[in-house]
Amino acid sequence: MRVDLFLKKLGILKRKEAKEASIFLENKKIKPSHRLKGGELLKILTGESEIELEVIEIPPGNVKKKEREKYVRIIKRKRITSKENRDEFLKWVFGD
Repeated sequence: MRVDLFLKKLGILKRKEAKEASIFLENKKIKPSHRLKGGELLKILTGESEIELEVIEIPPGNVKKKEREKYVRIIKRKRITSKENRDEFLKWVFGD
């Protein structure tokens, strides 16, 4: 299953948000169209949040809220403030 579809089915991100986010699979940037197999660790950076999760299993279809923990384990979910975004951007542009 594609990463963007997986995140949508589990209610983590909307498909459009997944397409705009930076998604990393074991510290390597991947596209939202990347196919998941299960057992992977994902890190997702959006304009508003940072999410780390483990893909346990690929769901066969839509997933109810009560059943989400069968398919994904959220390791970390953090809201990013605009000041943090600015600071990270400045570090990236000018270096540490």
